[in-house]
Amino acid sequence: MCLQPDGEPMHSKGRWITSTVVLLAISMVLTSGTFGGLSERMEETLPDPVGMTCAVYTGDVIYVFGGATKGGILDTIYEVDPESGRATALPYTRPSPRTLASAVWTGREAYIIGGIGYDAEPIAEIVKFVPDGGVSIVEGAMPYGTKGIPSVWSGEAVYILGNCLSSDGGQHDVIRFDPTNGSSEILEEVLPIPGAGSSATWAGDCAYIVGGRQNLTILSNRIIRYVPGEGADFVGALLPQGRIGAASAWDGERVFILGGTIALECGPLECVPIDYLDEIVVFYPGTDTCDLSRATLPEPMDIRAVVYAERESGRGNAVIVPGGLTAEGPVNWMTVLYTEPGDASEPSKQFYQSTWFNALIPVSYTHLTL
Repeated sequence: MCLQPDGEPMHSKGRWITSTVVLLAISMVLTSGTFGGLSERMEETLPDPVGMTCAVYTGDVIYVFGGATKGGILDTIYEVDPESGRATALPYTRPSPRTLASAVWTGREAYIIGGIGYDAEPIAEIVKFVPDGGVSIVEGAMPYGTKGIPSVWSGEAVYILGNCLSSDGGQHDVIRFDPTNGSSEILEEVLPIPGAGSSATWAGDCAYIVGGRQNLTILSNRIIRYVPGEGADFVGALLPQGRIGAASAWDGERVFILGGTIALECGPLECVPIDYLDEIVVFYPGTDTCDLSRATLPEPMDIRAVVYAERESGRGNAVIVPGGLTAEGPVNWMTVLYTEPGDASEPSKQFYQSTWFNALIPVSYTHLTL
């Protein structure tokens, strides 16, 4: 049974044990940020509060696939207009309610990978969604279940980046899924860390994987560059501190990294997020630096779904976040970050070296906290 390294329900048949709060991977922060984009809530809202969801952008609309809502899990698929933010529920649903899945858009269809349902078991399934065509399961496409694991579309294949399979802290593997024949293969020991709870975005010729669990007790403040067929390495730039649940989006020259969870309280049955970020970090691959933006999210949130959308109205192109998880639970609003035309100029707030230390605080855990 997987010891959920992404901070979501952890189920075990073992006895009650002492819980631990994880606050790790602190870095030195210097000077002030240069990116000054505006972040705000859109006027329109989703029909339901939703967190731990996944989404894709087709070039015209955004599709949001299920997720956790107040008191349950959704199987709903929402279509969102990126210009107005207006959202409608489609007549199609996923095969079952699930959360903590990931999704990619190939230009023709979306693939929704893994996730968990009410039994909290990682789902070994890939679901195909075709607009105006419906939903189907790609039979036998997944070698094992995944949850809280990012995926990207390279233009040729889907890459599912990392996993957690055992109490040893997870696997460093990548799964390559080929939609043309519905087959998958496991690329073993590719990643430097398992990275469960990380996010990822495709940047033209490589994927950037942000944060995640380095192991069962440390949240990573690293960014990994993964090139299919060549391998993966850490970039030099560092996040201000380790995090999971920080969604990332690529605008053609920068990676925007939004929010995240920086502390967990773990008991024998689950790990509960207890501290969230409202910060927005911008990673510049050209200079291998991170910039802590002057803009922030409306509230601190764990974010698993984000898209970069090219828009004609308002302030132009933007990073759009459907829903999210706050300290009060899932939310129904959509956050928009308006992006200024970037020139990859050197940012002034940079994180050159990380100072790692373990701050493991034992806490008495006598009941299950949801």
